[in-house]
Amino acid sequence: MGIIKAEHLKKEFKSLAMISVGILLFSIGINWFINPSGLYVGGVTGISQLISRFLYSAWGIKINLGMLIWSINIPLLLISYKFIGKRFTYHTLYTVTLMTLGLNIVPEISFSDDVLLNIVVGGMIYALGSGTILKYGGSTGGLDILSQILSMRTQGSFGQYSFAVNCVIIAIAGCFDGWEIALYTILLIFVQMQIIDRIHTPHQSYTVFIVTNKQDEVISTLQSRLGRGITIINAEGAYTHQNRSLLMMVVSSYELYIALQLLNEVDPNSFTNVLQSSQVQGNFGRKIVDKTQ
Repeated sequence: MGIIKAEHLKKEFKSLAMISVGILLFSIGINWFINPSGLYVGGVTGISQLISRFLYSAWGIKINLGMLIWSINIPLLLISYKFIGKRFTYHTLYTVTLMTLGLNIVPEISFSDDVLLNIVVGGMIYALGSGTILKYGGSTGGLDILSQILSMRTQGSFGQYSFAVNCVIIAIAGCFDGWEIALYTILLIFVQMQIIDRIHTPHQSYTVFIVTNKQDEVISTLQSRLGRGITIINAEGAYTHQNRSLLMMVVSSYELYIALQLLNEVDPNSFTNVLQSSQVQGNFGRKIVDKTQ
């Protein structure tokens, strides 16, 4: 038990460390490239940008962007706790809190007046940060939470849903700052979506083939944690001619990481082959496994 707990703490520490790296990239992308160009990033951060800029231009009221983001995220964190799970919500709370500090600590610097250059470089850095945060179990909060729920329950990708829900923000930005800024923002969000979908891919499915001598233990562990169906195929080793159990299951990429860890704990001598599934038809639902963590 002590070894398992130590491994769990090590994994958790690594997750929080990588989330922190993602937050740094996120803050640099906004303060060095996106904000100086007058662009919007979408999500609650984009909503906060709209509110902050409107209050400043209309009445000269300057509101701290980080604190505004943190405040708007509070009710969404309650939704996250109910529909996604405790671990994701705690990581999101950690992320949003540290993000508030990061946006205040990282100075706002302008490297170039070229908007397209800022879109490409800033969008890449921002998306690398956001994708890293999501990959290691956190979230920048806000609409990311809603997009995460939709991408895990339906057939669309996280980036596609993020882009869809940001259309309203783009329209408001067009009315407020002009349609040129709105069009540039569309390009920025598109760049972000492409990179995030390559880093964070919970919508992709994988077929896992497992050869093991501990059939019952492996099945019990995987089903109790992931809730996935497993098919048992009778197999025989070509060299030893011994009977083996060949197990087949389909999981999302989010679940794959957990499944491989569980297999290593239950049967380190098992043989596992993972194939990416281009299409899955039938009774396969995307489960949010964070509730069991």
